[in-house]
Amino acid sequence: MDLGQGFFAAFIGSVLARANKPIDLWMFGIVAEPVGVLAAGFLAKGRWKPVMAIYALMLAAYFIHPFGTWLPLWTMLDILLALALIYPAAKLSRNLFGENVKLLPPSLVLLSFVATVTDSLTRCFC
Repeated sequence: MDLGQGFFAAFIGSVLARANKPIDLWMFGIVAEPVGVLAAGFLAKGRWKPVMAIYALMLAAYFIHPFGTWLPLWTMLDILLALALIYPAAKLSRNLFGENVKLLPPSLVLLSFVATVTDSLTRCFC
């Protein structure tokens, strides 16, 4: 499946979920979930630079905004850890589609962690 197809499938699912059960903060889910899926797709293909660009853009916008400097840094430790794990996750993701199953669990853990934290970062950014 193409990266764009995964992104748009997640986007359509998010829109339908919010239409089915509307909430006051609907915009957080519609944008964040597809971006997390996009990051997972990039990492599964071994492409770490687009994910790093997503993190750089969102973290820069977060810290430029006045509210970003008010919160203590420890509240973002998971995001900073995921930022450091983007490259290793992309390199280990070669094991997702190969025959070497010994490295499959750590590959999935890293990929899942970075994708989930990308969703969280997008929710902070919105």
